[in-house]
Amino acid sequence: MSILDKYPQEKIIDVMSDLSFISKITKNDKVGVRMRTLYSRDSYFTKLIRTIWMQESREDTRKFVYETVNRAFEVLKTYDLYLKSSEQIVSNEQRSRGELYRKLTDQIRTLLRGARYGIENIREVYSEDLMFVSNISSILTYMDAQMQIYKIPTPSDNVENSDNYRTTSTQDLIIMDTHNGSKSTVQEQLEQHAEIADRSSVTKNAKDSEESGDDSDDDIFASH
Repeated sequence: MSILDKYPQEKIIDVMSDLSFISKITKNDKVGVRMRTLYSRDSYFTKLIRTIWMQESREDTRKFVYETVNRAFEVLKTYDLYLKSSEQIVSNEQRSRGELYRKLTDQIRTLLRGARYGIENIREVYSEDLMFVSNISSILTYMDAQMQIYKIPTPSDNVENSDNYRTTSTQDLIIMDTHNGSKSTVQEQLEQHAEIADRSSVTKNAKDSEESGDDSDDDIFASH
């Protein structure tokens, strides 16, 4: 079993989607966690939806934010463990998978920067709730510590405005290849990886069939 199996591509895409959603939160929004929806903070209709129909609370928002952030850093940790292992030199398929994983983690690093601003806005929205503000502040402190470990710039590093790190949808997320300067979408990278995996599978099946044929010839000669 590969180290990368802990977080397969589908789960990474989910993490990226949630980080992208959080990055879009403004100081005028309240969060609908279950439907991944933003509502106007001053609307009576918003309160009605959240408390009666959706049955969501601030605790749901806190859990969603923390779990999303934690999963993002778990993905980065998983890739670090992969880099320290011998898996990357096993096969072309494994190296291809590792390369895709690297590009996805690069995107997560960017999304974490945008998500941090969204979390600050959540704290502002619920500024009257001191306990909630304390919880969110603790998450931000945790984020800053982890971002330093993974060398991701934080607001204290005087980075560009958060708008540079906000994206529209997961399919449109752009991955920058830091090795050759090329760009491609997440969807394109997944398709390329699937194509490589299919080629590897065909090659393996052909080899197995050839070996099976050799065994059959041996059986024929043996019977005579």
